[in-house]
Amino acid sequence: MGLATWGENLAAHLRPVPTGVEVTLSSALKFGLVDWGKNRQNVEALFGLIARPPAGAWHPDPSGRHELRWWDGARWTDTVSDRGQVSADAP
Repeated sequence: MGLATWGENLAAHLRPVPTGVEVTLSSALKFGLVDWGKNRQNVEALFGLIARPPAGAWHPDPSGRHELRWWDGARWTDTVSDRGQVSADAP
């Protein structure tokens, strides 16, 4: 991570859940009595990176009407795919 994380144990645990992946992070000093809040800053910075929405890509359709739906990085679109055939979802 860098000089700011020297002497720090940072653990990330990933667990699949029906809606995605659950992430649990923990941070602890390897030595010392006081962490001065730096460990917390490192965990928050890492969560900031993880919390970003994924870039545009195909994902399982959250509505369940189609196999896949296109996520444009900010929202679900009406572009869907079934058995490799791309189409627009009817309203």
